[in-house]
Amino acid sequence: MTLGLALIVEGVYERSVRDPKVIIVSAATLGTLALWHFALIGLAAIGKAELALGGRTLFWAIAQAGSAFATWKTYSTYKELRDGTDPLIVEQVRGNIQELNKAKPDQSLDLVECHVNAGFVQGTKRFRLRPIEDLYMAADYKVQLG
Repeated sequence: MTLGLALIVEGVYERSVRDPKVIIVSAATLGTLALWHFALIGLAAIGKAELALGGRTLFWAIAQAGSAFATWKTYSTYKELRDGTDPLIVEQVRGNIQELNKAKPDQSLDLVECHVNAGFVQGTKRFRLRPIEDLYMAADYKVQLG
């Protein structure tokens, strides 16, 4: 129960913070889960534990370890890109995205919106297009209830 609650808290943290250290936190979580699965496999090998997933536990341990390494490798690239951006432009783009999200198509003359049914599995998608200075901002949304 504690592990599940910790994963939920970390997920909320990762979604709300825009900082390169989030990548390290994510890699550390994946690495910890991989170590947990490898420890379970070791305990099962000496007869101290029983694996609920059987041989799939090894698969998940390897997948999580590989994902942790791949996530950790992206940290320096993300940090370099983040440090090389102009904060003023980043804030301007964020403002434009928030404005595009809040805009109502029937009350805005410069906003184009269309809905596409992508099938049962992918659901309905909503696309918005709005001119901003000499560019067009396009957004792709998945339509959800509420």
